Amino acid sequence: MSVTACGKSQRGVALISMLLVFTLVVLLVAGVVTRSSFDIRRTSQQLQREQAWQYALGAEALARQILHQDWQDDQQQQDGDSLAEPWAQPRRFEPDDGEMRMVVEDLQGRFNLNSLVNAGGNANATRGAVWQRLLLLLGVSGDTGALTDWLDRDTTPTASNSEDSFFLSQSPAYRSADGALDSVLELQALRQFDQSQLAALLPHVADLPPATSAINPNTASAEVLSSLNPRLDGTALVAARNNNDGFKNVAELLQHPVTAGVELDPQLFTVQSEYFLVWVVARYQQQHVYLRSLLHRDPATGALQLLWRNRQPPSNVHNPLQAASGYYSAAIGNESGKGNHQQEYRSP
Repeated sequence: MSVTACGKSQRGVALISMLLVFTLVVLLVAGVVTRSSFDIRRTSQQLQREQAWQYALGAEALARQILHQDWQDDQQQQDGDSLAEPWAQPRRFEPDDGEMRMVVEDLQGRFNLNSLVNAGGNANATRGAVWQRLLLLLGVSGDTGALTDWLDRDTTPTASNSEDSFFLSQSPAYRSADGALDSVLELQALRQFDQSQLAALLPHVADLPPATSAINPNTASAEVLSSLNPRLDGTALVAARNNNDGFKNVAELLQHPVTAGVELDPQLFTVQSEYFLVWVVARYQQQHVYLRSLLHRDPATGALQLLWRNRQPPSNVHNPLQAASGYYSAAIGNESGKGNHQQEYRSP
């Protein structure tokens, strides 16, 4: 081979080598740029989510202030908690590049499911009768004893399809709680109610400490009030309270013409609610977060204590934010399954 031909061949090899090196450099740079772009986007989303979380905490803090101010006002005016008060009004705020919506619910306007058993863990027959009437009033079928079996401390079934003998035969198998409910959604574990029945039940029931059984007549539904006594007209009682912005005290309730002739235990009622559930949905730019906070308000001092927080998107079975938030339905579809399903508990 001539020297000229050899030189040309070497130059060709060198050119190809340079092209290969250039291609590798381009691929490496492209990979770095792509990864950097993903990192920047991920960091931006995390910062947006954190800002939305701070907005949600701000809404919770506002709810605490409103509830404490409400306690102070009620003490001065010798008044009771009612749906006509500021805390019961849905609120909407638009901070910079974001939005917050907040709803506060009085859980003492609901039947406390945990009160179906007494302090000793045994069935409370009086409360069981109220629970049975509530189911009938709501048009919900089901064995009323199944929930009592779920709550009581023994494993002896008093209802069909209850206790470990039934639940261990399911797939997957599980055991009866034999203790107080941590969430009203545990009703699904009873296999007694379908989704439509749960949707009918959840706005009327709560999972408060077992000793809490008094109902606030100013915030309870007509069905809950009617369930307390077969002779009590809950619909008429709701109309009466709405005409007067609620009853100022239990004595006023018992002296009202609607309750005349109805034998009612004063301990069934209270107009000073202690347990409130705060619902919040907050948005910052494109990120949404959800927050439910259970607050206990000391009836003697008005001090508010956080019992638990839940960051999961609310169930579609019961979601008071849905009516208060125009973007909620779309947002929940985008956010479900993402990394905001966290729950924090604090002791009561």
